[in-house]
Amino acid sequence: MLWTELKDMFTFPEGVDEEIVKKCALRKMALAFSTFKKKLFANYAKKDKEPNWGDLPQVKPYWEEFKQYKLSEDAQELSENGKLNASNKKYNHHLGSAWYKKAIRKWQKMEQDLMDRDIRPVIWDFPERSKWWLFANDVTLNQEDGSLVVPHQMEEVARDLVTAIEEAREGTFHPQRENDELTRALKNPEHPRRTHSISMVPWKVDWAGDSSYKTHRKKKAEQDNKIHALQ
Repeated sequence: MLWTELKDMFTFPEGVDEEIVKKCALRKMALAFSTFKKKLFANYAKKDKEPNWGDLPQVKPYWEEFKQYKLSEDAQELSENGKLNASNKKYNHHLGSAWYKKAIRKWQKMEQDLMDRDIRPVIWDFPERSKWWLFANDVTLNQEDGSLVVPHQMEEVARDLVTAIEEAREGTFHPQRENDELTRALKNPEHPRRTHSISMVPWKVDWAGDSSYKTHRKKKAEQDNKIHALQ
């Protein structure tokens, strides 16, 4: 319904993929609605005040239900858990509003510029998930020799990631979908439906075509990794 109403306000140029426009528009709508609800709670419900219904007549029929839920124990618990998770987050991406899509093009150009000068970046054959995650967390490339330039707060995880990649090359570590080089370096398991680096991308998309998931080969590889760790 929202998309239909919005679409009626515009005339799309010939050749425009409306599905892409629709997806972007609905994402923006969802963000705007979420922000609106946060402000509504912070400015009114939390302060036990009512909005000016002349400005927000569409909200009035749902106000009591909205306020009751936002002040409930369940909602407060979710809010506190969210704050706790945010405070525990060790690494924060710095990508801007375009998120990964635009950033990846910039990073690819940075690598290509070095290659055009016959300088092979040390990261050129890293798994893309690992590479993009490093770049998103302020790791960059030295434009003189292609080596990694690592901020102090990223030194440990960058070192562990390089080690995991080297072990994978040597065959002493067998990366799997939710236990790949990046997850090993971060020392925390993947969220059961999302992947590190390409934020909010489901496993079935980010690891499309990976035949190792939930197979005998995966189980054997995990056992081999444990044995190697004990040696």
